[in-house]
Amino acid sequence: SAELGGAGPSQTVLEGRLINLAVTAPAATLALTLMYLRTNDAAIASYFSVPDNHFALDTVRPDHLLLRVLGRALVMWDDTQPSKEWVEGQLTPLIKGPLTSLMDMMASAVAAGGGRTRSRGKGQTSLASAPPDLQALALAHCHVLAGACLAIGLKY
Repeated sequence: SAELGGAGPSQTVLEGRLINLAVTAPAATLALTLMYLRTNDAAIASYFSVPDNHFALDTVRPDHLLLRVLGRALVMWDDTQPSKEWVEGQLTPLIKGPLTSLMDMMASAVAAGGGRTRSRGKGQTSLASAPPDLQALALAHCHVLAGACLAIGLKY
């Protein structure tokens, strides 16, 4: 097909004139990671940065954050350490504390309910009941930690 540049429909990831980043970004991240695996190239590792402001965080899916942290750790192989300090060092200041805030909020909601968890109906106590911004930060927090732990698991 001439309009697809000679590629068949199954080989093209386009939606109109735009590329679907939800499909292409993970593969591109892993490809760049494997190209520069164990090179300790800081310039390449900088492409795998974790967002440090709310606007940038809104443009990246949480599962892509996992791949970014994993990619940076595998490129910067010698800097990856099996320690709590290294894992927590992967968190940006923006996403460092929200999971603690969410857990405190949930604990206070449980305490207000007489010390037992509330039902899934009215008065729901879960990640879904948290403010949207706190939800995004907590998801980012979990995915960054998961990426760091996966990198340690692959190295050690």
